Amino acid sequence: MNPEIVERPKLLLAGIVGCGKSVSDIDIYGLWNVYAQSEPSIRKRIDGSWYELHVGSSQGNGIYSVMAGAEVTEAEELPVEISLKVLPAGMYAHFLHCMKNGTYSNAFAKIDAWVKKSGAKVKDFGLQIYDRDFEHGNESSILHIYIPIDQRICQQTHSPKIGIHHDYK
Repeated sequence: MNPEIVERPKLLLAGIVGCGKSVSDIDIYGLWNVYAQSEPSIRKRIDGSWYELHVGSSQGNGIYSVMAGAEVTEAEELPVEISLKVLPAGMYAHFLHCMKNGTYSNAFAKIDAWVKKSGAKVKDFGLQIYDRDFEHGNESSILHIYIPIDQRICQQTHSPKIGIHHDYK
């Protein structure tokens, strides 16, 4: 599974956050259920895609977090139960995972193998995007996975195809 290297603009995400010592400690399905109840009250949301942000614990604090939410145009007027995350603009490795090719863990095992093989320097978060290509329970669904990478390392070790992705509508 080889990614396309893309440049992404800054992204504002609003959603529900859960934390644990690892991803297996977090009820991600439950986060999505809570988010679905709150979504109508997020007035500045951009329709068409939903985002799942995973933030690791490489800082040694032992905390892993997941946010289930959507992109917003601005941070104002968010309900109190909704958290805001600002993802920086930058270079990302964009992976496409078809659900018929295995589970989420299969996809991330392949991504981990690519990271090790490529020597890419990755940052401590990853983004999954559920858009028109994804339908829960449909094995033909496509999941977009973005892993932020150090642009300098990428240019030294690869000949990336650079594209600008602003939305997925």
